Amino acid sequence: MEQGDRRHRGGRPAGRRSQKEVAPSPLLLPRLRPWLLSSLHSLFFDPVGSQQASEAQDHYEGFALLITSLPVYHLLPFGLLIDSKCCSQSITFEHVGIQAGSDSSGVATDMVTVNATVALNFRNTATFFGVHVTSTPLDLAYSQVTIASGSVKRFYQSRSSRRTVKVSVIGSRIPLYGSGAGLSSSTGTLTLPVSLSLRFTVRSQAYVLGKLVKPKFYKSVDCLLTFDPKKLGKPISLTSSCTYQ
Repeated sequence: MEQGDRRHRGGRPAGRRSQKEVAPSPLLLPRLRPWLLSSLHSLFFDPVGSQQASEAQDHYEGFALLITSLPVYHLLPFGLLIDSKCCSQSITFEHVGIQAGSDSSGVATDMVTVNATVALNFRNTATFFGVHVTSTPLDLAYSQVTIASGSVKRFYQSRSSRRTVKVSVIGSRIPLYGSGAGLSSSTGTLTLPVSLSLRFTVRSQAYVLGKLVKPKFYKSVDCLLTFDPKKLGKPISLTSSCTYQ
């Protein structure tokens, strides 16, 4: 009677299991036990095994680095195709004045004050990446004396686009010393045309895949122009007055 109760307790035979229940294999743990013990022993107590594991990890990291670096080499040619173009459009003189004065050491000399605006056309010809643009100071010189200066504020130019940048070129009471003999006048303003030069370098840089590939481009601009006092306040074209390198 007790044996029958043991067989039929819970409404089903005790020696049988439901089809939904999966009995664990009694041979699984004995098979895994030697492998686990061997792995733990080689990791903590066996220096040779630890060294082999370290070498395997180094090989795995090297392989992973090679796989992840492949897109960089595929996109590198596109980075090399990035280019930018800059050309001087015009310069407008708002004020040019000559007056007698003295420098910081007290030497008497003619001094010039210049207020002008330079218009530049910048174009990013790249079709995949934008560029960050800046420049060296725009130096406006008379007879090798810099009489005014300005710089391009750093900006970002998106791909396949262009813009016009205006830069203020200003000089206040710049001593001319012997160079100002031909500029002095009793009225304090110029009466004859004056030959000037404008020099600067445009620098652009692109970031390909973050900062992994950073192609840089430099464009040196050298302009020779003539300022006519009769054209004060009017744009003077620089389209055919500049050379680019």
